[in-house]
Amino acid sequence: MELSGGGRLFDLVGGAEMFGFASLLAESPPGFVARAAEDPLVYAASTRARLEAAETEGTLESDDAAVLRDAFDLVCALRMEHHVGRLRAGLPPDDLIDPERLAPLTRTSLKEAFRAVAKVQRGVALKLGLSGR
Repeated sequence: MELSGGGRLFDLVGGAEMFGFASLLAESPPGFVARAAEDPLVYAASTRARLEAAETEGTLESDDAAVLRDAFDLVCALRMEHHVGRLRAGLPPDDLIDPERLAPLTRTSLKEAFRAVAKVQRGVALKLGLSGR
């Protein structure tokens, strides 16, 4: 399983960027969009900060923000642990983790995190009228 691609970490980070940008625009003056898209500070915030901003601005429900933060933290921790293990073994880091090598509780937690993220994504898509995608 690849953690950083194929709809895993990428979806979490991309989703957080979308919600962060939406919350940034919520109270912006006219014409702000064009300037914000070119502003490096729009993209400088961390994923966690974007999720918190989206929650604060109300563009993301508190429960959904908590689910996304927890899932992001779990995936990042697993990814870092995997990178360190590969470096210690003299191998280059990658994001390919064999789920069968994870402890059963970790594997179950990861599956539940992905299910929860998918549920949030479906809810947001429905809310935004994107359910046909």
